[in-house]
Amino acid sequence: MIKIRGTSEGVQTMFSNTVPNITTRRHSFFTRKKLPIAQIRGCQSTMQQWKVEQPYLKVSGNLLEGPFYDGKADQARFIDIKERYLYTFSPSKGPESLKKVKTDDVLGVTANIKGSSNLIVGAKYGFGKMDAETGKVEYLKKVATWDDRAKDEKLRSNDGAVDSRGRFWVGTMNDAAQWDKEGSFYRLDPDLSVHLMLTGVCAPNGMGWSPDEKVMYWTDSEDHVIYGFDFDVKTGSIGVGVNEDKSRKAFYKVEEKDWFPDGAVVDWEGCVWTAIWGGNRVLRVSPEGKRIGEVLLPTKYVTCPEFIGTKLLITTRRDPDILEDCVERGGDVYLVDVGVTGPQKHEFHFAT
Repeated sequence: MIKIRGTSEGVQTMFSNTVPNITTRRHSFFTRKKLPIAQIRGCQSTMQQWKVEQPYLKVSGNLLEGPFYDGKADQARFIDIKERYLYTFSPSKGPESLKKVKTDDVLGVTANIKGSSNLIVGAKYGFGKMDAETGKVEYLKKVATWDDRAKDEKLRSNDGAVDSRGRFWVGTMNDAAQWDKEGSFYRLDPDLSVHLMLTGVCAPNGMGWSPDEKVMYWTDSEDHVIYGFDFDVKTGSIGVGVNEDKSRKAFYKVEEKDWFPDGAVVDWEGCVWTAIWGGNRVLRVSPEGKRIGEVLLPTKYVTCPEFIGTKLLITTRRDPDILEDCVERGGDVYLVDVGVTGPQKHEFHFAT
């Protein structure tokens, strides 16, 4: 592991000029707070705004993605897809605890495995498990068929999540930054069976479930849309056959032409917080599909939020070769207290 220096200086919101400290008392992470404008029942209708001016972690990475908080282990992590790094840090110890390890495969998303220190990952060719200490990836199931080798080589896993029954959902996309629809959406069950859920996918992102688990949110960034699927938690069905749209409802459409919804997280109020690639912000969207809040950031390409208690940990992109307008503040990680929290992430279950 390589230790990295970071900083928490200058993290601000419109309601406080103090740097948000992450408490070491684990139970207080999940204490509900009053929001700055008013206490709410469900998502409130008043538009809220937070502003972050400085990074919490100065990483200067490339494509930072996949933030994940493990409250039981007092550990948060995220990945750099392009540079192949897994970053970890302790929220109670702060930025000085940041470490990174080189991974031997391209990762799009990680999740915990029940009863194991290894991670389940969406990697270059499919589903794998990874030793978080060494970065070594062992494939469990490959989704590449090799019927079209050129196509398989240019695809990789992107975003995903584990549901409450321990199933791992991952989407694939073109790794060459081409906005086509050659990707797919898969579900890995505990018995390691792989189920093709959707094809014709461009940029799969922003997965999550409503608190009652009746809706699965899923984003295809190129469509500018967060979709809501009817979800059957018992079977893992999303009420839709491959390429059938009868249950794929547009939950929220980003109307701004150069803004693309990216990674997302759902809070206990049922609101969806979605990163906006190209829009220098994270939006908060009510269960009714209304924009009711936003976190403004000092960099344009925002990739994914994750809850650490009532704080949002937010990853960003920096690529001076193709994205000149994100060099100064992109590729860092930001932190802001938004006054609400979300469910803890689920673990993948191997069948016994």
